[in-house]
Amino acid sequence: WVMSMYSLLESNPKATMKEIEDSFSGNLCRCTGYRPILDAFKSFSSDKTKELEQKVADIEDLLKVCPKSGIVCHGKCKRDHTKRAPYDCVERNAKDECDIEFLEVGLALSSLKLELQGGNQWYRVANVDEIFEIFGMITGSYMLVGGSTSHGILKDTPSPDVYIDINGVGFLKAFSFDSNHLYVGGNTTLSDAIVLFNAVAEEKPGYFSYLKELAKHIEKVANTHVRNVGTIAGNLSIKQVSRKFHSDIFVMLETVGALVSVRGDNEAIMLLSLPAYLETDMYKKVILQIVLPPLDANTYIVKTFKISSRAQNAPSYVSGGFKFCVKKKVDFQVIEKPNIVFGGINPSFIHASSTEEYFNGKHMLDMPTLWTALRLLGKEVQPDYKLPDSKPEFRRGLAQALLYRVVLSLRPKSVTPKFRSGGEDIT
Repeated sequence: WVMSMYSLLESNPKATMKEIEDSFSGNLCRCTGYRPILDAFKSFSSDKTKELEQKVADIEDLLKVCPKSGIVCHGKCKRDHTKRAPYDCVERNAKDECDIEFLEVGLALSSLKLELQGGNQWYRVANVDEIFEIFGMITGSYMLVGGSTSHGILKDTPSPDVYIDINGVGFLKAFSFDSNHLYVGGNTTLSDAIVLFNAVAEEKPGYFSYLKELAKHIEKVANTHVRNVGTIAGNLSIKQVSRKFHSDIFVMLETVGALVSVRGDNEAIMLLSLPAYLETDMYKKVILQIVLPPLDANTYIVKTFKISSRAQNAPSYVSGGFKFCVKKKVDFQVIEKPNIVFGGINPSFIHASSTEEYFNGKHMLDMPTLWTALRLLGKEVQPDYKLPDSKPEFRRGLAQALLYRVVLSLRPKSVTPKFRSGGEDIT
């Protein structure tokens, strides 16, 4: 708890109470309640209330114990010979204190090779070319190491022969714009992606406002600690290895039509759709970047959802993504085939293809169109069932409810108050 709080204040000295609370979504404590701890941490926030300040006092303000004599004092025991310890205790001000700073040592080698117990090897690389140099030297199994969050999911996977630490490869964490597309390094952490997406949406709202929707969704993935180290490419790699993995990142990116830039050992770079990436043999290949397209905010509607037992730190029952290109002034007429993507249905399900085909050219606010679309969706969404998954009927209903929610949100003032809240975000 304390180390996490220290790190948060180092990176964001003006953190708000909400930001502090959100930052500890992944902290588990079995010894006591959470609320007193969070109240104490919130006393460091930039928007703390007077009530909170009075409720939470520093222990130093309540009781000052002399480190020399072991009794309560106010720094004046030097004058009281009856309470003096072998060494004088004097009151010190902030200028006399020496703050201990934890510095990152800059002596670590950018490239490194270690021999591990058991015969495994660990490499640290500084650029993409070095990754492929190592590929050329090995014939067995390997793992590209970013945040190493996959261990909690791929538990039965045997240890690889070679570990390749790619955290020192700056290119894989950088972003750029080219031909109006946003290129995001594959080793970008989910936390950094949230910051980047919000910033780009703010700077380029005409074509990238949808990134705010994606950033909001990522905030519901795992918890703060996992997002701080887990990466976009790492998440997609887990999905590629295990199709049953409920990847919200995959659903989001496929919804907006993102592409994956992959480099093979012949230096050729491929741009793959997300479904094509799942079918690609990724042995000795590297995800370089995620390519996000510009979507005109005047015509495109993008909505993504995660339905789970808790707001964070819980796998999704169903996740969904919707992208519609519409004429808003003509009852939201769909002018190109939309993307309707779901996760958590079954390992092979990605697109609600029949429903996508049906919506093309239709008016989304036409009630017969909506009911027909919901019936079609109910037929093609066929969830599997394996404990601890929720029942198929429940997940099918969630998929239909998400489509209904998207339509309700298009023109809420025209919807009767009885149904209007169905399209509102109440999380």
